[in-house]
Amino acid sequence: MKEDYRIPELRQLTQTQPPMLMLDRAMVDAGAAAAEGIKAVSVNEEFFAGHFPGNPIMPGVLQIAAMSQLGCVLYKTLHPAARGHSVQVTGLERVKFRKPVMPGDLLRISARITEEEQDCFTVSAEAWTNDDRVCQGLLTMRLTNPEQRLSPDRDLRPPPPNWEGVDLQAEPDHPVSEIVAVVPHRYPFLLLDRVLYLDQEQSRVIALKNTTGNEQFCQGLQVPVVPLYMLAEMAAQAGCFLALRKPENQGKIGIFMAIDQALSMEPVNVGDQVYFDSRMLSKGRFGKGESDLFVGDRQVARIMIKFAMVDG
Repeated sequence: MKEDYRIPELRQLTQTQPPMLMLDRAMVDAGAAAAEGIKAVSVNEEFFAGHFPGNPIMPGVLQIAAMSQLGCVLYKTLHPAARGHSVQVTGLERVKFRKPVMPGDLLRISARITEEEQDCFTVSAEAWTNDDRVCQGLLTMRLTNPEQRLSPDRDLRPPPPNWEGVDLQAEPDHPVSEIVAVVPHRYPFLLLDRVLYLDQEQSRVIALKNTTGNEQFCQGLQVPVVPLYMLAEMAAQAGCFLALRKPENQGKIGIFMAIDQALSMEPVNVGDQVYFDSRMLSKGRFGKGESDLFVGDRQVARIMIKFAMVDG
């Protein structure tokens, strides 16, 4: 038996609203425990204004959003009792971005569940345009309480982390005006507010992102928890700022190639200040980055990415 879902059902099942809904239609084959979906990619979508002006490319993390939403629809079709729960991505592994997705492309997504254990499941997903596979990866997903809020033992305004050997008070801030002079991202897809520490010799950057409900991506979230794939984009932009400050990368842009692994340790709630402690290792055009994410002194995520530097 196959179930065909359109926008109203997709909003309800994924608990996601525009502009973060990345599925236009989905079909679930319950017998095969597999799903297919489509996303018609239009230049009128708001994220293209900031990624990238003059050269619009669909962010890779929004392709992950499409895959996670399809995985959610698949799981809730197979397990109707789960329809009253929200689903959060808690892990990403071996995610690869193979080709850019442009306005006018029809993104086709496929998903199947490879593992299930209690309230957790793993989704293997791919995305295609025409005959080209553009993205693939493994997503670990988990059922959560739709009324999830701040952890009871988390302060409303926790102080910044205390990094050994780093005195943020003694370091000059790099404000958003300096960030936009370096990175190609713009509103509404500029996801850094400030760089607090920059050490080119050690290839390390500490950056800050305030998550607020006024942001467009937050307005699409029924459950006020920042998705792991959006945290990965924030970490990538922190690394992009570091890499593009190097003299040899002047005039280039950073291309997000892969997420080797991303792990959520605690939910990041809308209203949190997220600190990124990122280290970048590059060799020629290619590089790797590792980021530890904190809210106060609590580590909330760890993300490992790959990138390439190309001519702008």
